[in-house]
Amino acid sequence: SSSSSVGGNGREGSTSAEKAPEGDIFQDTRGTGGKCMVLEEGYYDLAGLSAPRDASFLRILVWILLWPIYAARWITIPPSDAKWDCARRIVCSLCPVGLDLFCMATGIGYAEAPAWPVASFHLLLALLLGLGLFCSSDNMPRLPWFYPGVTLVAKISSIFWLGLIAGELMAILKTAGFYFQVSRLRLGFTVIAWGNTIGDFMTCTALAHMGHAPIAFTGVVAGPLFNDLIGLGAALLVLVWKKGSTTLFEG
Repeated sequence: SSSSSVGGNGREGSTSAEKAPEGDIFQDTRGTGGKCMVLEEGYYDLAGLSAPRDASFLRILVWILLWPIYAARWITIPPSDAKWDCARRIVCSLCPVGLDLFCMATGIGYAEAPAWPVASFHLLLALLLGLGLFCSSDNMPRLPWFYPGVTLVAKISSIFWLGLIAGELMAILKTAGFYFQVSRLRLGFTVIAWGNTIGDFMTCTALAHMGHAPIAFTGVVAGPLFNDLIGLGAALLVLVWKKGSTTLFEG
């Protein structure tokens, strides 16, 4: 099905299957509701990958410094915004290699660092998979047949990134606890517990203000239950898988 769009100058745009004039801002009406900049005919901008237009020297410098982070983000978390063009085709084709390098660099999915022959074999498989994705798709706006898999990979790789960030935050908290001589148990039921509730607090408060009190109450009850059953269970499973056995509390 086609969807109409309105250009930044107020005129009616054509269907999503047709190409858009360069430089226009288009309102997406296919469910995302977001605006995106058309870099060239028919292509939508991926945030951070292209230089900002008519920007100051300082902004250009900041973009240059942040570009590797944006690039690592896009080649490990492929875009899943129900759009398809040349840029998204290239990014999704690079995703298998980027995600494999990310997992090897961070140790996610590996009980120990793989040997060079194993790592090279995994990298070759990822390269062949990316080549297959590129050859089995085109630059047309029609979504490719493997797009549901792209959205699934995006969700999984987002969890990997969140796990990496959480690990770094835990390392900072451990360092602070060691410096101030605070036990890890006290950090667990104070700082970490408070940090875990911030997201639920903001979400449930916003839902209550919008008049969805039953949903907010369900979230308050179901959130901690899910964390206890799934979060703690998955964490213990990974810990036992890596170390064989472990002791949670001593004394």
